[in-house]
Amino acid sequence: MQDRRAFLNEDELRTDLAEAPIIDANTRFKYSNHGFGLAGQVIEAITSAPYKEWIKREIVTRLVLQKPSRMRRSPATCRSPAATAPNCRRDGAS
Repeated sequence: MQDRRAFLNEDELRTDLAEAPIIDANTRFKYSNHGFGLAGQVIEAITSAPYKEWIKREIVTRLVLQKPSRMRRSPATCRSPAATAPNCRRDGAS
């Protein structure tokens, strides 16, 4: 069964980070989700909200994400002087 958690819990993350790196430093790139794990832990510690709920409230809902492949900008985002998204009209409406 695939692990579908957003990130490791604090104990798992601390255990993983305490282990020696599996490759020598500065020899090649090795992707890791530990940065997201740390970010999730920080979000939960500061907001006292579960990571998944915070992401949904602060990112998904604010950007009005409907499907992972389609995003509609909120009218406030489109009114920004830097609004260049293809789904923002020139009059500032979305």
